[in-house]
Amino acid sequence: MLVTGLILALGLFVALQISQNYRPTENANNGENTASDVPDPNATVDPVIFQSVSEQAGRLRITGTSAPNVEIGVENDGTQLLSVNANGEGEWKAEFAVNRTDNLAIDLVVNVREGANIRSDEKLFRIAPPPKDESGDANEIPALLMITAPGGPTRVFQSPFRGLPTNGGLSLGPIDYDDSGGVIFSGVSETSGRVRIFANNVAVGEIRVAQNGRWFFIAADTLPLGSYDIRTDLFVDGEVVASVTVPFERKSSQANDALALDVKFEPFMWQVRRKLLGGGYQYTAIFAPEESDPILVEE
Repeated sequence: MLVTGLILALGLFVALQISQNYRPTENANNGENTASDVPDPNATVDPVIFQSVSEQAGRLRITGTSAPNVEIGVENDGTQLLSVNANGEGEWKAEFAVNRTDNLAIDLVVNVREGANIRSDEKLFRIAPPPKDESGDANEIPALLMITAPGGPTRVFQSPFRGLPTNGGLSLGPIDYDDSGGVIFSGVSETSGRVRIFANNVAVGEIRVAQNGRWFFIAADTLPLGSYDIRTDLFVDGEVVASVTVPFERKSSQANDALALDVKFEPFMWQVRRKLLGGGYQYTAIFAPEESDPILVEE
């Protein structure tokens, strides 16, 4: 599913610069359509996209882009929380209160014309930290804030570990995978070059760092169930200049597990599993920097 989602992933990245086509329904005018009522079949509308998300003092702040002057519904698990209006430049922002224990799955929906809705391919997840001791006090642990889409690399805007595994300017971000064995590796680099990915010292693939410093690699049927040491090497002019290694376990879903969202909390790694439309699950693993303290979960 991640493999076939490659098209979605690439399309999502270029969506910041292009628009998506739609055909609104015809408007009724006494049972007839006039020339002015019939929408242009070649009309386009910019997709609604998350740009940034942050949390401070119990307030979640989201910014993004869309078509100019449209109304955007902000939904949590299908229930609308609020609506915001994009300005003439297609920029919008939303802000609302959150509780420390809230788990959220935020969608964006635009009604561009009666009967024609556009839903963002992306989804924002807020994953609350687990209880840390008998009092349940985990105030010092930030919630996980991540934006993801089926078949695309996850972007982490706030980590409970307060950073990504990093060495020499090379960072390893989330690892995304599904039940078919497809895997997406992603990260950032301060230096231009090529990133080569290894699983238990076996080369998985290689990708060039983009101009914005981000990189991601989609692999098909790469990792069976099990545990791996994932290593990423940054090559510049044929020489390894930085390397990051994390311990990773590829898990499987339980056939009788009906949870739409499930999180496996470990001291130096969290894994988020969520259901996909049409069936199946997608997983995202995030990792702690080497110098991080463990996040201990109440037994």
